[in-house]
Amino acid sequence: MAPTKLRPSSRKDTPAEVSERVAWLLDKIWLGSQVRMAKETGISQGAISNVVRGKRPPGRSFLTAIARHPLVNIDWLLTGDGEPLLPSKGGELMLPIVRQILPGSPANFQNLWSGEYTPATEADFGETRYWFFVPSDDKPLGLHAGDLLLLETDRFWIEKPDMLLGGPCAVAGNDSAPQLQGLRYDPTTKPEGKFAIRLTPEGERRRHRRVQPAGTGGLKKPPAKSNAGTADGDRVPLRSIIAVGMLLQRRWNRPGAVP
Repeated sequence: MAPTKLRPSSRKDTPAEVSERVAWLLDKIWLGSQVRMAKETGISQGAISNVVRGKRPPGRSFLTAIARHPLVNIDWLLTGDGEPLLPSKGGELMLPIVRQILPGSPANFQNLWSGEYTPATEADFGETRYWFFVPSDDKPLGLHAGDLLLLETDRFWIEKPDMLLGGPCAVAGNDSAPQLQGLRYDPTTKPEGKFAIRLTPEGERRRHRRVQPAGTGGLKKPPAKSNAGTADGDRVPLRSIIAVGMLLQRRWNRPGAVP
């Protein structure tokens, strides 16, 4: 990725105005987490705190680090001109389409992005999310070739037990590429939350929490009954789960589906 350079501008916004825009990006891209913003930009949390609270104006290196983010509009950051986030289409927020499961947060693996984007609602948009292009049918998981599955990589969501009940999760293999698995949380293990049970193809079919067939999604709760067909020892540690499915877009309801 080429280094980001700040272009000189004839417009002179006050440092307070630029700081307000930094605070807006903090809330929108990093969900208000200074720790996450610091980790992904390389800026210290103390510097971020000083800027958003108006204690210190953002310097050139500070702004350059933020401008490297692929969704940040540099012109808006410096002058307030244009849309805050890029790329945008018709006012919609966009997330990258990726054709392989990423080892972690999409911001850390931009070299693996396909270069394609598709919209996400404000509620579904997030720095730690991306659209996974399903390459082939997966009947046990209810996926079809060409579907787009919204994957969340933030550990906050992955380690919530209820998030493992409704859809496929991406599980890292020891010697193989990450794969989608149907998982059920096992609350009986000690310490609690250490393991999830892998569902066998003969087990209960997983449902996605939200299925978005035509641009809008409704909440679908997973069935509460247990899966008697799962082997007692067929478990994976939570640390091996690198993403959880949040939303599914069906291929036949998306005009101009990705080939």
